[in-house]
Amino acid sequence: MKKMKIIALALATGLLAVGCSAGTDTASNGGVATAEQIEAATSELGTDITELKFSLNGTIYQYPFYVQAMLDDGWALDKSVASELETMPANTISTTFSLEKKGDSNYGKGRCYGTVSNLTTVDFPIGELEFATLEISKEYGATLILPQGITWDSTFDEVVAAYQPSDDRICDEAEAIYIIFTNEENNKHINLYFDTETRTLSRVQFH
Repeated sequence: MKKMKIIALALATGLLAVGCSAGTDTASNGGVATAEQIEAATSELGTDITELKFSLNGTIYQYPFYVQAMLDDGWALDKSVASELETMPANTISTTFSLEKKGDSNYGKGRCYGTVSNLTTVDFPIGELEFATLEISKEYGATLILPQGITWDSTFDEVVAAYQPSDDRICDEAEAIYIIFTNEENNKHINLYFDTETRTLSRVQFH
């Protein structure tokens, strides 16, 4: 498969580094959605991955969106830095932070990572800023569902069959397997990363 500009894009956006230093909090089912959860999300998610819709712990989001949407749904800023992150100072190029959600009877405890920027001349509450990037990993327990029922146990071949990416959007190499999709406006992207041994979906990043 062709790499072409994919490696350059991944490096330029820092896609391979976010969240690497954090500990692991996995759900009891590893974040893999049940058949019932997939069925419940399917109609809202549609079939087109480039619409950038996804279900996270049972809530449908469409990237880009404001941080407040996740805060309203019970996600909380990392307690160790929550007070520092409540307001983003003016002229902040980029701030990375984690969001955590307690488990319940349907979903295990989850964590994900985001970045925001505030390039204005005034301070803003973090909830009023859009995610610049959002990264969700199977490792951190959140239950993810993508269009056509793609979830953490979906294989690379199943994803290719579902979304039919062009060859120049695929990297299938021994050291890295991922696919990049772009929205219709060509200004937002979703990267799907796969475990190189199992070839199952392991990480997703919106940017």
